[in-house]
Amino acid sequence: MDTWDEAVAQAQMAIAEGERDGDPLTVGWALIALLLRAASDIDALEIVDRGLRVVVGADPESMDLRLLFLANRLAALSNLDRFSGA
Repeated sequence: MDTWDEAVAQAQMAIAEGERDGDPLTVGWALIALLLRAASDIDALEIVDRGLRVVVGADPESMDLRLLFLANRLAALSNLDRFSGA
């Protein structure tokens, strides 16, 4: 198993544990790790949208994570020439 495959496996494990424990920050940061390995802009957009569904509200601890997802959503939509969604 190469380093990327191991990182993806660890991120997926963190997502499962975060979902089990009801910890949206753990799930969100693990999704950011998966985002680094997204195979396409469409895959990246799916990960980002999932992250935005997980990290909601005005929790100050999640604001930086939410901003990361929003910035990556803008980039993915721009790369896909979907400017109206941006």
